[in-house]
Amino acid sequence: MASLKFSEHDRRKVISEVEKYYGVELSTVDRWKRYLHDETGLSYWVLGGYGDWHGISQQMMREERPKKNGLLVIAQIYADKMRENCLMHIFSGDLRPLIENAASLSRTEEGDYQFDIHVRGDHLLIKQVSGYFLKKIGMVSCTVVDELVDRFDSYSPEEQQEFIELLKKKLNK
Repeated sequence: MASLKFSEHDRRKVISEVEKYYGVELSTVDRWKRYLHDETGLSYWVLGGYGDWHGISQQMMREERPKKNGLLVIAQIYADKMRENCLMHIFSGDLRPLIENAASLSRTEEGDYQFDIHVRGDHLLIKQVSGYFLKKIGMVSCTVVDELVDRFDSYSPEEQQEFIELLKKKLNK
């Protein structure tokens, strides 16, 4: 059974939608896959998942604190157990209110920050920050089949043939 996690494939799809929506090209900041910036230096935090809570590392929070502003992007995934029917609703809004209200967020033993979300129509509310919400900017599918096709397409012709042969062997068992 497919793992119900926000995968790197999911993140790439969300980043692609964010780039189209805002007309920017994003690249990662240091080693963080969730922390990106555009060509002007504006920060984008791209989070996602199935549940109603999310986390931010204390290092990301520290890195962003002195900056003017950025954007928080959260993809909320709705899927069945096998991800055969799967949609990601993508929400975005100013990052500054989350940073300015960091003291109201829960903390893990390691010092990372956590917060709860609630989707209401075209808005995603951050429960720990009164009046703070993100606006829906898009929606994409995220099925396991999509992920497998994307992965297959990234293989060289030799790797594709090897994969097909392996698949044939598995199916004939």
